Amino acid sequence: MNVHIILTSDKQEQMSTHYFVDTETTGLSSNEHVITEFACIKCVDGVEVDRLHLRVIPTEQELDRADKRALETHKFDLGLWNRTGLPSVEAANRIAAFLRGGHGTAIIAHNARFDIRFIRELLKNTNNVFLPTRCIDTISIAYSQFDSLGLKSMSFDSIRDFLGWSADGAHTAMKDAEDVMRLYQLLSPRPSASGGVIINEVTRVNHIYGVRL
Repeated sequence: MNVHIILTSDKQEQMSTHYFVDTETTGLSSNEHVITEFACIKCVDGVEVDRLHLRVIPTEQELDRADKRALETHKFDLGLWNRTGLPSVEAANRIAAFLRGGHGTAIIAHNARFDIRFIRELLKNTNNVFLPTRCIDTISIAYSQFDSLGLKSMSFDSIRDFLGWSADGAHTAMKDAEDVMRLYQLLSPRPSASGGVIINEVTRVNHIYGVRL
């Protein structure tokens, strides 16, 4: 890993609030399918301050329209969801209260447009929803560094394999949200104690499945 210091101005920066998000759904279309699991980790200036994890109980009609492969992938179990989940209206209110938008806020996700579409659909009947003003996609950040190292698929499964990260719990919302945060922190610039910016660059392949970090 190479570390570069880039000087910045002395202007004091305002606090930034990042929401690291993952959703699991009954399929790929936000017009036909719905969120069944939502996880979000809230960080202020890089420090975790809160997290939310919800299972959302789909209706019988929504399950009839579900893609069975999607349910299998994220380990959907109707009995577990009925015992521990929330109806969609209650879940929407909880999510809307957690995601408070405005200046200096951003949703960060892997294939972020997918998650945003489903979140907006779930929250469309909720009053006073102020979603974060920015959207950051970790696929784009990963592509900027990993494509030149030979990784051509930017799916999270491929990235975990490439970095040597554990896939235990993959395709469950909180595990994926945690790994979104981990990937963002690995590849994004961060403030240095001197007032500059530290930029990480992954530059050497350690072995066929990972890179030296």
